[in-house]
Amino acid sequence: MKKALIGLASFVCVLGIRADAQQPAAPAAPAKIQVLIITGQNGHNWKGVTPLLRKDLEDTDKFEVRVTEEFRGAGPETLAPYDVVVLNYQDRGNRPELRWGARADNALLDFVRAGKGLVVYHFSMAAFDGWTEYEKISAANWRPNFGHHCSSQFRRRHQGPRPPDYQRAETLVPAGER
Repeated sequence: MKKALIGLASFVCVLGIRADAQQPAAPAAPAKIQVLIITGQNGHNWKGVTPLLRKDLEDTDKFEVRVTEEFRGAGPETLAPYDVVVLNYQDRGNRPELRWGARADNALLDFVRAGKGLVVYHFSMAAFDGWTEYEKISAANWRPNFGHHCSSQFRRRHQGPRPPDYQRAETLVPAGER
């Protein structure tokens, strides 16, 4: 009887292992969007806001977020792993010691030219006064004695299902209007 029970238990274990082996693997989760938040200086509360930005993004389970508080001297290799850069940075009155330098500036420009994403968060639109390329890639800026303005015309484009109150996707938004 003991041998029969051991034999039966072994048979059941083998069947269980084979059944597990035959189960299709669960589909892989889509890769998370890789995000780098560049921060470290801002006329507004970047120390309090950056963790909230990170948490909001990560809570969606769609983003993997890293934060750097020092981007000066960075190059293309710094940005290579990322799909999107979120700027929560402002050089506080165009102070040269807070500028990133040509290498980092060019790395960001090349990143955007390569089709990667850029989010200019809040007061980051006031950064880098006089850096024409930044003004173009950020699409809108805030400048002393001038306030908020769009630096160019652009087309709105919406992907995916349109909500009921969505207006035509081809609508042009002229410079200066938001």
